[in-house]
Amino acid sequence: MQLKSWIVITLLLGAVGFGAPSRQAGADSVSVQAVRFFRADGTLINGFVRVPHLLLSPVTVGASGYGTFRLDVTVTDQTGTVLMRDGWPRRVDWSALQTPGSASMEPLAFALAPGSYTIRVTVRDSASGRTQTAETAVAAYAARPRASDLLLAYAIRQGQPGDTLAAAGEVRKGELFIATSPDVRLSPTHAALAYYCEVYRDSAVTLPWRLQVVTPDGRALVTTPASQTALGAGGGVLTGSLDLTGLPPGTYRLVLLAGAGSDTASRVGAFRMGGFETEQHVASATQAAAEPSDPFARLSETQMDTLQAPLIYLAAGSELNVYGALTVEGKRRFLRDFWRKRDPTPETPVNERMAAIIPPCSWR
Repeated sequence: MQLKSWIVITLLLGAVGFGAPSRQAGADSVSVQAVRFFRADGTLINGFVRVPHLLLSPVTVGASGYGTFRLDVTVTDQTGTVLMRDGWPRRVDWSALQTPGSASMEPLAFALAPGSYTIRVTVRDSASGRTQTAETAVAAYAARPRASDLLLAYAIRQGQPGDTLAAAGEVRKGELFIATSPDVRLSPTHAALAYYCEVYRDSAVTLPWRLQVVTPDGRALVTTPASQTALGAGGGVLTGSLDLTGLPPGTYRLVLLAGAGSDTASRVGAFRMGGFETEQHVASATQAAAEPSDPFARLSETQMDTLQAPLIYLAAGSELNVYGALTVEGKRRFLRDFWRKRDPTPETPVNERMAAIIPPCSWR
């Protein structure tokens, strides 16, 4: 299993996701989703576990405080036999614990033989001892399907020369790096919905396909023009991003229709669109909780993006890759943490290294 985690900011109440839903899916609950991809030696499962920070109590408080939790994962077959068991601890910084709507995302990856399984996750808060469990059922492919499950994401980027590892919050598929979570939640200022689906075919084909955004009552609000994609023998990938600016708040499904006639594969992923009032609430609450000397507390997203650009000269490896997929408050927290780690005198109110790179006049 992959043992890295990342922090996401979610802006809405109620959780939805792709693949099979977990039994607990509220914004204050642990959730787990599984997305299936066909492989000749079995079904590849990419799993995603969301751990809301509201569930956690701090071990210590203050600027250097933190909380911790342990995640345990089991996979059982239809007879109840445990086929896989794993677990690991995670630490969450104080600033993330204080950010409304924040959560940790834990990716999982493993292969399954044909059959029916249950993925069960248990989160235990170290400070309080509270536990919460969620599970989801998954059926591993008995034969090659026309297409994989549909994976929805916040962003998909093309790997660059030298890219070998996915950054925190990303899943790698070939040369693509996908930033996602169990419950994709868009907002008016972050309204791009990315998608990824593998299509399997015996021989080369030019495949027609289109996308629809569908309401819970089955109405198609958005239908994209038909596209044509040339696939080689064995199949290929359908991927891209859909701009949903102006979509009213609510719960929706993205439907991918790939093929024609009886050879059409339909794949569905769920997502949610929030409203401006939710973003404003999160921004206000976070600003109120910000440290008094925090230079990023009142900056706009455009101002923060300008301050992020010079960091390429200081960042380690792929540290900056996740920045573009973050919410406004996620970017604010990213910049705070970036400079806090590089403060040569954390006991003083001035971060000398930050001041040398970003003049204080740029903070206002």
